[in-house]
Amino acid sequence: MLSHTKQPRLYLCHLCTREFKHNYALLRHVRTVHENRRDFECDLCQKRFQEKAVRDDHRRIHTGECPFLCGQCGKAFKTMSSLCIHRKIHSDLFPFTCNFCSKKFRFKQRLIGHLTIHTGERKHVCDICHKGFGVRWDLTRHRVIHSNTRLFICAQCGVSFSCKRYLERHRKVHDRDERSSITMAPLEDSPPVNKVDSSVFEKKLEDLELP
Repeated sequence: MLSHTKQPRLYLCHLCTREFKHNYALLRHVRTVHENRRDFECDLCQKRFQEKAVRDDHRRIHTGECPFLCGQCGKAFKTMSSLCIHRKIHSDLFPFTCNFCSKKFRFKQRLIGHLTIHTGERKHVCDICHKGFGVRWDLTRHRVIHSNTRLFICAQCGVSFSCKRYLERHRKVHDRDERSSITMAPLEDSPPVNKVDSSVFEKKLEDLELP
């Protein structure tokens, strides 16, 4: 006797012929891709989104709410996707391997950035100073230098810097103060600094955080 395996019903998009296993997935596809509907509005800034979950994630930028906690280190995140990416830090899995030197990485983005060391590719270019970068994140981080934004704050004195290396250099001043009990000023070759609210720093830095 021949047995017949029932084939799952597929829902076909009449606009692009893409197939879906579930009708709700088809409806969402039509609404977001072909109709470009944005039915979900942020009540705090009026920006509109195609999906409610994306709107809810965005809204936490305003509220500062971080409901997703890492069970291993307790670090909190605004979105579940950020938490899932963070969890990889606690694992011993390095699934991405460089074809040139066999170095392994936890994250694909880290591998892409590393590959530019071998290829020399610098397709992300600063529109102010024309310096090139291998990955977009490095360009985003570099652009802070050209702005008045000071995201890196000294926890001891509140002085802020545009680059992490400037902050690390400044911290050595406090280390020397503790040893010699002599008050010293920030290094003269550091960029202009100003004091900011640390809560603002935490919010801005997390928005720029790379998984």
